[in-house]
Amino acid sequence: MEKAKKNSRSVDVKNVTSSPYFVAALLALIIVAIIALIVYFMSGIKDTKAQINDARTLLAQNKQSVRELDMLRARSEEAQKELSRYEGILPSSLGDAYKLQDKVYEACADADLTVNSFDISQVQGATYETVINLDISGKFTDIHSFLSKFAHQKQIRRVDTLTLTRGEGDSYNAVATLTLLSTEGAEYLATTGIVEEAVAQVSESASTDEG
Repeated sequence: MEKAKKNSRSVDVKNVTSSPYFVAALLALIIVAIIALIVYFMSGIKDTKAQINDARTLLAQNKQSVRELDMLRARSEEAQKELSRYEGILPSSLGDAYKLQDKVYEACADADLTVNSFDISQVQGATYETVINLDISGKFTDIHSFLSKFAHQKQIRRVDTLTLTRGEGDSYNAVATLTLLSTEGAEYLATTGIVEEAVAQVSESASTDEG
């Protein structure tokens, strides 16, 4: 009896597995699984291609940025070289006005010239113009050399006026207006009359002491 039951069960399993419906269902599952795998891998390949394209685009952009940076760096270096040519042409300041006066006196002494009078003032325009009115005496060649050296410096300078008169022997007298340009002007020399104010304060102090 039991053997008959076992035989019937085994027959049933074989019948199921050998059934065309079972085989068709199994093949369908396999096909679906294969299609799912293909779709999965195709999707992965598509994403990988997209990542590769994005990476290529980014690389191209980076290369372009590097080229532009190199060009900007080269232009910057050229601009720095160009600017270095103009350094000192228009100084930010002429320094202390009294030291500037001493320099003029020293230059005149080095040129064997005698300073008869000296006056310095400052005018503010697009730039500061420091104006030196100078009355000097000496040989013509020395006067010429002094003024030529003054006018041919790298810094912007002008000889605005010049009057020459013959003196005794080979001596000449020169009255010249020399102008130096700077962006901030000379210190302690004001367009506001600081020198006059200082003189007035000294005079007032002196009169007070006398009183």
